[in-house]
Amino acid sequence: MQKLYDKTADVYDSRYKDIQEEKYRIMLEDMQLKEPILDLGSGTGLLQKYLKGKLYGLDISFASLKKSSEMVVQGDAEQIPYKDNTFSTVLSFTTLQNLESAEAMLREVKRVLKKDGLFVLTVLNKFTDKLSAIEKYFRIIEVKTCGEDIGLILSSDE
Repeated sequence: MQKLYDKTADVYDSRYKDIQEEKYRIMLEDMQLKEPILDLGSGTGLLQKYLKGKLYGLDISFASLKKSSEMVVQGDAEQIPYKDNTFSTVLSFTTLQNLESAEAMLREVKRVLKKDGLFVLTVLNKFTDKLSAIEKYFRIIEVKTCGEDIGLILSSDE
């Protein structure tokens, strides 16, 4: 996956900016996001440009991260390199389906998210089978249709 995204980093924004921004608009409309915020699968930093705020980005693709202006770390969403209870909000747009283990990512998000934290997640509709473990780790607050994705607003409280 890293090699694929490294190869497409130069054209990613021109191909996907409008699609991604539609997802951001639908999922984040009227939400008050508490900091610190982790953008999991941050890529080239489109979300930071959309939010115009301070985010911490994590992505497997170094080439994509070089295009970002976020505070970024190259890393794997299945082994998030941050301490427990670090983030008030985690945002992950169209990343989960690219992973070998969706459950590993969900477990890691639960670990780095503060107890009263919020997790906003989207996944391509054709990969909704990857969502089967969600209720093991999170409480579903809301489900939204957002373009080619299904979006979930999740709470880390039990």
